[in-house]
Amino acid sequence: MTRTILSYDTQNAIARIIRLHSSTDASSPEIVNLARDLVDAGKLCLEHKSPLGKILLWKKELGPPEAAHRTEDDISVLVAELPPVCAPMRWVPDDILAEIFLWCAPWTRPGGPEMNRNSLTTTSSFDTTQAPWVLTCVCRRWRHLAHSLSRLWRVLYLPLHLYQNRTGRRLNNFLRTLLSRTKGAPIQLFLESSGRSPAVYSILLPAARRLQYLHLSGRDSNFMTMLKSTLPNLEHLYLDYEWKQYHPAMDIDAPSLVSVSFRLRLSSDNIQFPWSQLLAATFKDANFDPVVAQMVNLEELRIFNTNCLRDEEIRPFGDGRRRDILPQLKFLLISDVATDGEWEERRSVAEYVFQRFQLPALEVVTIESSSSVEDLCDIPTPPAFYAISVREPVERVYLRNENKIASFCFHPSQDAPDSSFLDLTCDDPSLLGRLQSVLETAPDHESFENMMTDEILEEASVDMFSTIDQDRYDDLVPTSSSGEWSISQSLRH
Repeated sequence: MTRTILSYDTQNAIARIIRLHSSTDASSPEIVNLARDLVDAGKLCLEHKSPLGKILLWKKELGPPEAAHRTEDDISVLVAELPPVCAPMRWVPDDILAEIFLWCAPWTRPGGPEMNRNSLTTTSSFDTTQAPWVLTCVCRRWRHLAHSLSRLWRVLYLPLHLYQNRTGRRLNNFLRTLLSRTKGAPIQLFLESSGRSPAVYSILLPAARRLQYLHLSGRDSNFMTMLKSTLPNLEHLYLDYEWKQYHPAMDIDAPSLVSVSFRLRLSSDNIQFPWSQLLAATFKDANFDPVVAQMVNLEELRIFNTNCLRDEEIRPFGDGRRRDILPQLKFLLISDVATDGEWEERRSVAEYVFQRFQLPALEVVTIESSSSVEDLCDIPTPPAFYAISVREPVERVYLRNENKIASFCFHPSQDAPDSSFLDLTCDDPSLLGRLQSVLETAPDHESFENMMTDEILEEASVDMFSTIDQDRYDDLVPTSSSGEWSISQSLRH
């Protein structure tokens, strides 16, 4: 279809009509006025003897060219009968539009530790905490549809410190409005509080039975009000207390709870908790030792940057102390990267965990540590995947019982000690010679990886990583511009 070319004034008038009519369901006086402006522009073009096809768009939008001579009332009738020139989104049916809205919903928490169970994944392309509000500000139809979707409001993100300028009544009405829009559906609550809004909990408590995910962070002792409720549908719990010395008396009735995340001080003396039913646990700057042994069905354990191993309550393991067993644990992640100089004052979390627990079902292990990893001890069943990321200084890492090593990555500091890095010990002396030959002749990092993978690794069985001097390692793996080195291998039987 050939697009009609009009003068600037005519184009401007037509564009204003189309733009306004695309967002208006019925004719209005403003549209009539714009149509009259368009007629005047058309008359001006006729006076300049412009070709008829370049002057008017009446043939398709407003009728025949004679419309230029019609009265204002006639123009009003024509505009009322004009088929809407709609944006494509306006033709989308409500059920399809509702599905699009739900894809914008905040299905996951806006922050917190790296815990990823049961579809707790982010699916939105913009700030999900603002998604419901943005969708209600587009037009009347969108607002009505958004208010009717209870699933769109199932995630309640309440940073109460941002609502301090609201009066108590306004805040209470705001919370009641949010809860009313959930229409009894299961909800996820993210509550950040500074301890100044005790009345909030009286409004939230009636909805406690519908909680599926509960995230409490801040320094509000009233948090325990939520936890002392009966929570029959609660599956995931995240607790983060800024007052690290605060010991909550936890007595939680949550029969569906399978995943927890803690960032606070824990004591086995003041916690009544359904530990045995948990499948996943995350500890971030929290002491895990008093409670992990009670998680007999635990399948996933994540430990981040904990300082607990400085405490006197963590005693060295001797022959007389029994090792606890986690029979179901399959996934273990330890991120224990200390600040500069801090590693000298603390024990290796990885070393402690492997000494403290027996892990017969372990399949996936990932360790990132800046502490000296002396000994990872025995693992009865070789993991299917073993990944270690070590930040210097590193003295020695033993991997026993013929563990299968998938990757071993070094991230040394500039002042790393002289004795650090990689040596391979295999059962077959001839295979060991071939491995050492590859290490000595590899011209660069990429060739080293390719040669190891293609020629050697099908036969390799690695028992131990021990130390060699840094000069030899410098010859094997070139230093990058950032001062970090990395080796990725696929060593398997």
